[in-house]
Amino acid sequence: MTSADHRPEPDTAPEPEAFPALEDPYRRSLLTNEQRNAWAALSAACLGLVSQMESDLHRDAGLTPFEFHLLYVLGAEEASREAEGTMPMSRAAQLVDSSLSRLSHVVRRIEERGWVERRPSAEDARVTLVSLTPEGRRRMEAAVPAYDRMVCRVFVDHMAEEDLAEVTRLSMRLLAGLREDHWLFDAMDPDGSRRAGAAGADAGAVTGATGESEADSEGRPAS
Repeated sequence: MTSADHRPEPDTAPEPEAFPALEDPYRRSLLTNEQRNAWAALSAACLGLVSQMESDLHRDAGLTPFEFHLLYVLGAEEASREAEGTMPMSRAAQLVDSSLSRLSHVVRRIEERGWVERRPSAEDARVTLVSLTPEGRRRMEAAVPAYDRMVCRVFVDHMAEEDLAEVTRLSMRLLAGLREDHWLFDAMDPDGSRRAGAAGADAGAVTGATGESEADSEGRPAS
């Protein structure tokens, strides 16, 4: 037997197939190019505004946006009713767009700081009331100028008067699609005209969008 008889067999395994190219995700998109870009712009603006609000309020007032809004609605209740800024926890959760469990967690934290206090309702012991303390009122009043400056800097200063009206109209339309019973409608739209207009506009928008999606189902974001 020669040394050639002991040579290893050549590797005859087949070459692996090339990794299949990923399909362009936009080819199956249900959105048109215009719809996708509008959503991307809105999402980026909303996330940026929230991030800026969190940063500025923490730096200038030592509050989170949630804490500020809670103190603010309790203060507004105090001013509107000439009372001590007391309301049921369930109502406070509604006004700050929160679940009751999340609100309870935040209230417990700021109660330890002396900004609010809780107590059972005299009419119904199952109901817990939350109220603003004098220290909480001072904290809220001190934070309002910082909050207003932030709103002007990141929002109002970039808008003309007609832009503000348009942003309000479009925002209320979006809100109607998310929560038609939102308390803001009673505050800003007592006769229901904005909700009625939003419903009609939404019906037209859906009809128009269907045709556009079929015509441009493979649209890609503008460069």
